[in-house]
Amino acid sequence: MRVVYYFRTNRKRDQDNYTPKQLLDAMRKADILADDNAQVLRLLPVEFRVDKQRPRTEVFVREWREVSP
Repeated sequence: MRVVYYFRTNRKRDQDNYTPKQLLDAMRKADILADDNAQVLRLLPVEFRVDKQRPRTEVFVREWREVSP
């Protein structure tokens, strides 16, 4: 899972203030994710970008399976 936050301005932001816990909990409740523990969900680092016209949050979820050797 990848989360990208788009802001109107390019200022310093603390990445730990934007952990996607609420997003994960909401996606679990909506049955989008089966579970959000570390064994079944790989969470990529949160990204910050600037879009002055359209600030938003984008969430990308992709099924991921390990290939057996």
